[in-house]
Formats: sequence, C-alpha cells, structure tokens
Amino acid sequence: MEAHLRERPDRPGTWQIRWKNKGEKVKTLAPPSKEIGEQWLQECQEAFNAHGRWGGPRPIQQVADLEVLAKAWLDFHARGKAESTVRRYALAMQMFYRWMEGRSGPHPYPDELSSNLLQSYYDFLRDEKPRKSSTLRKALETVCGFWAWCATLTEVKLGTAYYSVHVPSPVPIKALGLPKATRERVRAPSWEQMDAAIQACTQEHLRRQAILMRCTGLRIDQVMNLEWQHMNLADGVMHVTTGKGSIEAEGRHVPIAPVLRGELATWDQKGHFVVPTYRNCADYRDAREARSRDMARVWKRAGISEEYWRGRPHHAFRKGFISCLKREGADEEAVETLVGHSLDLRGKYLDPDFLPMLDAVAKVRALPREKRKAADVVPIRKKAATG
Repeated sequence: MEAHLRERPDRPGTWQIRWKNKGEKVKTLAPPSKEIGEQWLQECQEAFNAHGRWGGPRPIQQVADLEVLAKAWLDFHARGKAESTVRRYALAMQMFYRWMEGRSGPHPYPDELSSNLLQSYYDFLRDEKPRKSSTLRKALETVCGFWAWCATLTEVKLGTAYYSVHVPSPVPIKALGLPKATRERVRAPSWEQMDAAIQACTQEHLRRQAILMRCTGLRIDQVMNLEWQHMNLADGVMHVTTGKGSIEAEGRHVPIAPVLRGELATWDQKGHFVVPTYRNCADYRDAREARSRDMARVWKRAGISEEYWRGRPHHAFRKGFISCLKREGADEEAVETLVGHSLDLRGKYLDPDFLPMLDAVAKVRALPREKRKAADVVPIRKKAATG
C-alpha cells in the first residue's frame, strides 16, 4: 500500500494520511491542514525513495516560539558571519526577547510581530536610557532582519526536533518611519596623539594592541587573531587571516613597516598570539576579547579629546593610520589596499605587487622612546612594587 492523503468522509474538512511502517502495519496520522498533509505525504515518498520502504513524516513537535527561532537564526549566521557580528546579533536579540517577555509573558511567539510592535520597542529603547540614533536603528535592523529570515521558513530544525514556523509578512525598516541616524564629526588622531595613547597603556596586551593598530591600520579583530607564525620578520611580510568581507577573509599578505619590524623583534614570543592573553580573565574567550572600555580609558589617560576616539577607541588607530599616511603623501591606492578597503570587485583585478606599498609603510613614523620598559608595564589590578 502506498502512502496517500484523503479527506475523511465522516468528518468533512479534516484529512488523514495513511502509510505502512517497517512491520507492514498500516499507520494513520491526522494533519492540521491539507497543505501540511501534502507536505507529510511528500516526506513519506522521500523515505520510500531513500530506503525502499514507506516511512512516516518527520514529527513536528510544536510551533516555534521566538527563543527557538532566535537560536536557529544565530546558528545560521554563525556559519558565514564573523564571530563579533554574531555576538552583536545575539545581544540585540536577547534584549528584544526580554522586552517581549515583559510585554507578552513567557515564551512569546513570532505571530505578534508587527510594525506597531517594533515602533513600541523603538520607543522603549529610546526612553530607557540615552542611546545614539544609530544605535537604535541598528537594534531595529537586527530584529527586522530576523523577521525577514523567519518569513522564508515553514519549519525549522533545532537539535533533533522540528518546529513549524508561523510569522506574519515582514515589514521593511523603511516602513517604520524611524528618524535618520545622525553622524557626529569624527576626527583622525595624529601620530603624536596615537603615540601618547601608547605611552598611556598600563597593560602589556593593550600596549601591543595600540602599537599594532597604529603601525598597520588593521581592525582590532584582525590584530587579536595575529599569531607569530603569521609574522615573517625576516622578509618583512605578515599574513592577515581574517577580515570583514568574504574576499578579505580569504587572507592576504601585506608588508610590515620597518618601524614595526624593529619593535616586534624586541617582544617575547611566548604563546601563539602576538597580543598576549588578558590574564585576569578566567574564561579563555573573554581573555581573547578586546574590550572597548579598556582602550577608552587609555585615550582618556593620555588626555586626548573625545572627538578623536569616542564610540570607537580601537578604530581610531585605523583612522589615524590611513589619514596620516595620506597626509605624508603615500599612494592612496596602496594605503587602501594595506587596510583591506580595495578588496572588492576592483581588488580582484588589482595586483598588489604593482602598488608602492613598501613606500607607503616606510612613511609610518617611528615610535617614540618609551618612558618605561615593557617589563615595567603591570597587569591590571596589580600594583607596581615599591622599594
């Protein structure tokens, strides 16, 4: 007997699917609708094609709530997005889920999503505590992206369980009528200001972060992933293995500034990473995370105005590197390639060897002599010995 779907004659409007199990016993199941019944029938056919015998449909245990869908969405992005991006998505969804729990009770469902709901969430974020308009917009963009992804699904698998998905049609963020994000003027620090920040570092891992970003223009996540095996000091080349875009993430080789080569030669090379682990963290993942508040304290300690680093204490070094090199007369295309800005379609057809990148990195200014040795830089929460 083949699997088939029929409408029950004694109960019009209800459906029944029948098939044989492994023991050739007839099994029946009542789908909630004809559409789901047809889907189950197709799954029975797939089981017959794969194993040569009729099998039952995959059991859908229950309707997916927001928590289940959020976990599945983060798992989906974890396969293609950077870890820092997935972490930002997770924090945004965690905040939205907590707000939904306080509004609708435990285990809220996605069928509540609407434009009015998102506007209420926007008002909550705006009134809860002072936030920039760009921060509010990013939070809503994350939720809207999650909603649009859910709308493409009819079921989702989490672990070994299957859940049916029911969400209303998504609303684009433009339809919410949110105010446009206002961008503050951001200035680039000079060599002298970046050097003052380096001298203000009281922890070795912060000092190395600042020096590497000041002399390479790399993003902070790229700096934290640099290993000693990536640094060829003899040839003056370093291998950058991570990046923001898919093309840059494939890896690239860039020259090391002579100033940085001399500095790296003085660093101890214990461990795999160029930037040492933050020792006072019990969790290894937290120990490898560069914390913005720590670098913000460095800029404050150096007496640098907030207009140079506010909201992006790590990225300020990257902006300073690019701006200072161009001010020194370095080739603009070479500078953009050094920091990974030209790795789009144009970058695919551009041979970096034909760019004057060695001339560009030669213009990186020398680091000032430290007022104290690296050995005198003490870990956080430990006082320097007094004699």
